[in-house]
Amino acid sequence: MDDDREWTPEERAALDALARPEPLPARVEERIVDALRGEGRLRSRPGRMAWARLAAAALLAVASFLAGRHVRDVRPSGSPLPRFALLIYADAVPLTAVEEEQRVDEYRRWALGLRDRGRGISGEKLGDTRVVLGAATSAEPGGGPAIGGFFVLEAASLEEAAQLARSCPHLKHGGRIEVRPIDPT
Repeated sequence: MDDDREWTPEERAALDALARPEPLPARVEERIVDALRGEGRLRSRPGRMAWARLAAAALLAVASFLAGRHVRDVRPSGSPLPRFALLIYADAVPLTAVEEEQRVDEYRRWALGLRDRGRGISGEKLGDTRVVLGAATSAEPGGGPAIGGFFVLEAASLEEAAQLARSCPHLKHGGRIEVRPIDPT
C-alpha cells in the first residue's frame, strides 16, 4: 500500500474520503452534566436513577458524535448529480437512551450501505432542544413537528431520491421523511 501506483485516482479519492478516527473531546461527561444542570434537568445531588439517566445520555451523546464521524460526504468535487435533503422528523413517542442508540446505529448502517453502493451521502442527528424564530405557522410548540435529523443524498432525480429514502429504517419505525431538492447557490 506504500506504492500509490496501485490505486486508480478514483480509488485513492475514495480511500482519502474515509472517516479517520478522532479522539473524543476532553471532559465530555463534565460538559454534559454542566449543560443538563444549566437546563434545569439535573438536580444538584442526583440519586441513583438520575446517575443512570446521565450515564445513558452521555453514552448516547458519544455514540451520536461517533456515528456522525462515520457517515461522511464522499461526493467528488463537481459531481453532476443533484443533491436532496431527507428531513427525518422526530418520533412522537420518546425513545429510551438504549433504543435511541440502536436507532442511530441502524440509520448509520443504512447510510453506509448506500455509500457502499456508490451514493454520495452524509447525515447528522440533531439535538432535542431548538429555538424557532419568526412567525409560527403551526399550533405545535416550536412552530411544527421537530426535525430529528437529516441526510444529504445524491440522486439523478426527485423520484430516485424518494425511492432511496423509502429504504430508510425511519419509515419502518412509523416515522416521516420529507425529501427536498437542494437548489444550487
